[in-house]
Amino acid sequence: LFVRDISKADCMQRKGRAGRTMEGEYILCSNTPFEDREEFSTPEIQRGILDQIVLRLATIGIDATELEFFHQPSIETLLNAKETLIGLGALTKNNEVTPIGYKMAKMTVSVKAARMVIEAEKYGVTEDVICIAAIHEIGSLLNHRKEEGFHVASYYEFTDEDSSDYIAELNVLKKLKEMEYINFKQLGINRKAYNHINEYIQKLQDSLKGVMEISSSGNRKSIRKCCIAGMVDHVYIKNYEGYVNCDGITRNLDKNSCLNGWDRPKLLVGTPKIIEIKNPMWGGKKLINLVNMATKVTIEDLKEVAPQLLTQKDIDTYYSCYSDVVKVTRNTYFKNT
Repeated sequence: LFVRDISKADCMQRKGRAGRTMEGEYILCSNTPFEDREEFSTPEIQRGILDQIVLRLATIGIDATELEFFHQPSIETLLNAKETLIGLGALTKNNEVTPIGYKMAKMTVSVKAARMVIEAEKYGVTEDVICIAAIHEIGSLLNHRKEEGFHVASYYEFTDEDSSDYIAELNVLKKLKEMEYINFKQLGINRKAYNHINEYIQKLQDSLKGVMEISSSGNRKSIRKCCIAGMVDHVYIKNYEGYVNCDGITRNLDKNSCLNGWDRPKLLVGTPKIIEIKNPMWGGKKLINLVNMATKVTIEDLKEVAPQLLTQKDIDTYYSCYSDVVKVTRNTYFKNT
């Protein structure tokens, strides 16, 4: 079970639901007394991801960091949103919206999913990537939790994909659509996620009609590059303990990932995830830092899909008398690291 604190107002709201149609009783089962809780929950704008808000404000000439909100988010959150948009190629460092950014702002999905779909148009794999964008927004098709009567599914039961969790999810979706009848419990498929993903796909396809051509070459390498384009602000490098990115936090690859073989990639992109659980040994809370929905990356991929994040620096220039040429030693940096 995931642990989440709730406020006094949340408790009172839940109490109000008890006894609506007949006599009821509300019991607060928690180690945190009612009196020790916050009065109200943190407003959504102060705890959510603001990338899309910052982008849409920028398209009408407003810098979100200079705007006064009713519930003011932290300046760090707004700056992080800006950095994400710059990494995705939606904004320049001068807060100017790029052509890609204008397209992203019109799409009714997160900026990462929007960036995937825009990249897909270039490679002619929009039909596949729209499905992946829906999976990104809704979540995994597979049931990874142990529940009575439910099979705990793994990717290898549906696909041999080993370089991208998104493509593995896409292959699972394609297999399910080929079936005349889906036994969700036996296959270990989340029925609710499956239905929501299909609804989201239809919604995206309807919104993009006349905006871009929806087609599919089925090219796996192209689909993988689109996944990378949408997640390029979260590049992780393998170390002895797990994977680390620019924030310096070491994370473990999700145990359900299809990349979890004996030869894990040196570079990958993925979604950072923090799970808060109860410590089974000493009580209290324990934080687990994970990377899920991971995709394998190469240096060549980064050069192709995110040139805006690469800088080059000449560190040595000299004349070679043997070759009669000037030679340059040049280093390439990703996000200045």
